[in-house]
Amino acid sequence: MLLADAASFLAACREDRIEVLGWELWVVDHTWDRQFNRPVPALGLWCGAIPVKGHKIPVVFGFDGEADEVERQLDSLDLSSQVLPEWLPHVRVNFTLGV
Repeated sequence: MLLADAASFLAACREDRIEVLGWELWVVDHTWDRQFNRPVPALGLWCGAIPVKGHKIPVVFGFDGEADEVERQLDSLDLSSQVLPEWLPHVRVNFTLGV
């Protein structure tokens, strides 16, 4: 889901007593290409490695925490200062939920 929708999703999880265990970011509609050492377009696929500013190696963003902690983490995340601009439209957040 879009990061902009995360707060609403987390509120719904709290309301419905769905346990949130953590989160990670993905680049959607891309897959990892070993030849180019970066994500490449691939409709319907996703990649966990995100190209960031100042590093040749992509970064995996993800942390553990319950809904309130996850919301604080995501609120403090400044992707525009870390992720290369051309990748921002492709970044989505995925949540790990308890059973």
